[in-house]
Amino acid sequence: NFVAFSENPNFTNVINYGTFVTLFLGLVSGLAFPSLYNLFAIWSGPEERATLMSIVFSGISFANMINLPFSAGLCATGIDGGWPMVFYVPGSLGLLWCLIFKFLCFSTPQNHPWISDLEKMYLVTSCKVIIFTIQKYRNAPFYVMYQEFHLKA
Repeated sequence: NFVAFSENPNFTNVINYGTFVTLFLGLVSGLAFPSLYNLFAIWSGPEERATLMSIVFSGISFANMINLPFSAGLCATGIDGGWPMVFYVPGSLGLLWCLIFKFLCFSTPQNHPWISDLEKMYLVTSCKVIIFTIQKYRNAPFYVMYQEFHLKA
């Protein structure tokens, strides 16, 4: 009976906790794609940017395609009941990826200690127009534009 199941206080706590975690993950994940565009604008030259973005965004679909049979294989192992491994292994790999990214990636080429001066100069000069444009529009008068009659129409 659903009514008896939903009146269980443990079930209510699970729903509240699950809702919070889902909301938090959605908000954090929503920042991932816009940050990728910024990363490519700073770290790739204009002639290679489209290719690199295609590879990265196709990698997301490829990972989803591989994840289903990989998860089935983890369930079949029987380790810890099988199905919990579907969460433990990808979660551990995600944490490992975050640690690698934290120590190997830098915000700008000027901050990176391991790239050559030639690479650094190439990235700074080829991406200067983009960075200037981003900074130019960062101080745009959005409130004044919102007050325009034509925008409201």
